[in-house]
Amino acid sequence: MSLPDRSREGGASGAAWAESVARIHAAVAGQSPLNDTFVAIRDVVLRAGPFDRAGVVLYDARRREFRDPLAEGEEAGARPAHVSGCAGGLLASLMDGREAAVVCPPHDGACPLFDEPGVRRSSPRAIAAVRQGEGLIGLLWAECGSSDVGPQEADVAELCAWATVAAGAIRAARLLAERDRRLAIAQKLTRLGAAVAAETDLDDVCRMVRDAVSEAGILDRSAIYLYDPEARVLVGTWGTSRSGEAHGIQSSVLRPDDFPDAPVYRVLFGEVPYVLTEDLTKTLNLSETSPMYGVHAHCAVPLRAGSQVLGVLVGDNLITDRPITDDDIGVLLPFAEQAATAALNARLHAELTRVRDGLRDEVSERTADLEAINAEMAAFVDTLSHDLRSPVRAAEGFTHAVLEEHGSALPPAARRDLERVRDATEKMGKRIEALLAIGRLGRRTPMVSRVPPAEVASQVVADLRSEHRHGAEVVVLPMPSIEADKELIRLLYQELVDNALHATRDAMLARIEIGFADGAFYVKDNGVGFEQEYAHTLFDLFRHYDHGDDAVGAGLAVARRIVDIHSGTIWADGEPGKGATFRFTLGQPRVRRVAKAHTVVSHAPDAGRTSPHKAD
Repeated sequence: MSLPDRSREGGASGAAWAESVARIHAAVAGQSPLNDTFVAIRDVVLRAGPFDRAGVVLYDARRREFRDPLAEGEEAGARPAHVSGCAGGLLASLMDGREAAVVCPPHDGACPLFDEPGVRRSSPRAIAAVRQGEGLIGLLWAECGSSDVGPQEADVAELCAWATVAAGAIRAARLLAERDRRLAIAQKLTRLGAAVAAETDLDDVCRMVRDAVSEAGILDRSAIYLYDPEARVLVGTWGTSRSGEAHGIQSSVLRPDDFPDAPVYRVLFGEVPYVLTEDLTKTLNLSETSPMYGVHAHCAVPLRAGSQVLGVLVGDNLITDRPITDDDIGVLLPFAEQAATAALNARLHAELTRVRDGLRDEVSERTADLEAINAEMAAFVDTLSHDLRSPVRAAEGFTHAVLEEHGSALPPAARRDLERVRDATEKMGKRIEALLAIGRLGRRTPMVSRVPPAEVASQVVADLRSEHRHGAEVVVLPMPSIEADKELIRLLYQELVDNALHATRDAMLARIEIGFADGAFYVKDNGVGFEQEYAHTLFDLFRHYDHGDDAVGAGLAVARRIVDIHSGTIWADGEPGKGATFRFTLGQPRVRRVAKAHTVVSHAPDAGRTSPHKAD
């Protein structure tokens, strides 16, 4: 790194440095907006060094572009990761880690990465890489616009130090921002969940049961305990204080096994409908320190749903000291059964909610995986489009030109080799086109309309006639109209008819029939056919049925994809030397009155070698 020679007592003092670092950390620790951290980084660079302009640009490695987090309006858009000229070379050295910092000399015109349009910079600019490990987070830059003398080595070293501080601050700020984002989402989901489960929440059910008992005036005080059969304990939910106020008793746990004579034990395990106690204090010999001391009339009623006991409702008349009668319990028992049913439903709802949430998470993960796969497929298609088609076309063109211009002068072996290269590149090019077509089909939304297959097939035959030099009789029979994407149906017939024309080019009397029978559309030919045991490979783009030197092409894979889009099925029947029939279904077509059969006959000199069904 070459630095201009300039004498200066540079570098921030220890106090200034500490103050600046503290300011950045305060912005991060205070959970300020992320942009506040960037402002603090920019400002401390201006305060601590000789610079009067500074900034931060963040790097997006996936998109290979920079963004200015402090810019607004049009300036906030993506900036190129590669800059031409001297600045571009220096920038590349920062991005690949060869340099920690560089000094970019002045130049006429604006640098699209750092400058506003139309700005002419006349002073050198120092740029430091902001890194986290091996990864580039962004760039920290600074310059002194009032001077045409570049920064000294000490200035650049100081900028590098600030870049290290900035890397830690940005990372911490991003982590905090991500945490806050997730917390906000969690809080929102919690509020929504509470709103949905307001009437089915188990705790709410228990509270409403307690309130209903008190408001009914049957008991002065009441409490709801739920039974945990695994731990053999009763866990409190809602109860009543000695003064009659409702309060939570979730921390209260009763162990019935420790008191086999207690009312709750008899209700749970004694198979009694309820227990009434005239003087609980005397019966259980309670001491004055007991929270239940002074209670006389007391009852324990099971929360029974069918044969299952979910818990116990206990109550007393401590405040009024009224007795509790069997009639009181007779009124309370049906309500207790309703309460038990509500509690059971709440538990089932909670379990369903848990399962639903687990399924939602799984669906979200699967959706994310599918989106990632789709993105990879789109990128793969783009790669094919830009990186493979051009060289394949070039190779095909060059070999064709050599054969045309110098073929007669080449030795027979060399000519055969070039013909093989030409044929191979032609096949590869068409296979790439088929793969691209399949990729485009995957992103296409079908435009459904009423489609007459006979008219579409007739037009396809007319369009393909000039591409095949042999004479072939093509008969298009009446077919029912269908609800489908007309362009896709046209492409489907184009692939199937082109395949049939290839297969019949060596036939003595080539004949192709297109029609509808037995609930399926079909394209039938009397060409070379195929072995039925390999029929499943015909529609596979990457696994082909071989016959001689040629292979069934990728066009049938395109045809299968179109049928799949229309929720249909495609299959083939054939025999070597006796032709083949390709059939497909497209949903549930309704029979319509169609025109008479169309017959298209093409006559041309016979040409080409025998080939199996192919579309490439």
